Amino acid sequence: MEFKKVLIFKDDSQIDREIRQLETHRKFFQKIVDNVQNLSIEVQGNEIVELFENPKAFTTDKLTKGEKMQVGGLKLNKEKLFDLIEKPDGLQEVIAEILLANNDGSPLHWHLKHLNSFFVENGIVVTNPEYLQDLEREYSIFATTENQVKGFEKLTQIAKLVNEVNVLAHGRLSIDERLGEILERTENELKANPNNVSWFK
Repeated sequence: MEFKKVLIFKDDSQIDREIRQLETHRKFFQKIVDNVQNLSIEVQGNEIVELFENPKAFTTDKLTKGEKMQVGGLKLNKEKLFDLIEKPDGLQEVIAEILLANNDGSPLHWHLKHLNSFFVENGIVVTNPEYLQDLEREYSIFATTENQVKGFEKLTQIAKLVNEVNVLAHGRLSIDERLGEILERTENELKANPNNVSWFK
């Protein structure tokens, strides 16, 4: 029977920190999405990426409901069509801000590096579920064999015991420097070193 990997550690504090650091970007994207939706142009799910990558094509597609239009028998691409169709007041200003953010030299450009971290749900910009899954994978450690599970359980027991020993030793035990002072190596294993029993007063 194939072994199913077991989660042994997840750094929730680091995951929360990463998500909190996205808040400035989320607010920027929310402002743009609000401005677009106030013009009766809906943005949902991963459409936020389309909106920022090509705002003219995205808004044209929404305003024309995806209808392909021709002039003199020639099909117009969505960006060309944008200049011809009737647009709601204020759309040009919103498009201008998005295009500014797409400019490498703009102070707004740094937001776009985090664009794929977001998703729109009922008009609210939220952290993209796929990004959350990536974060969880990055900050999680899995045991992939039964031996790894058993080994980690034993290490956890050792850590608990060492902490208890340190309490009895009134904090004299430094894990980095003095652990070797309470254990000594024999030919094939470790055993307790009796020379430091005076620590436990």
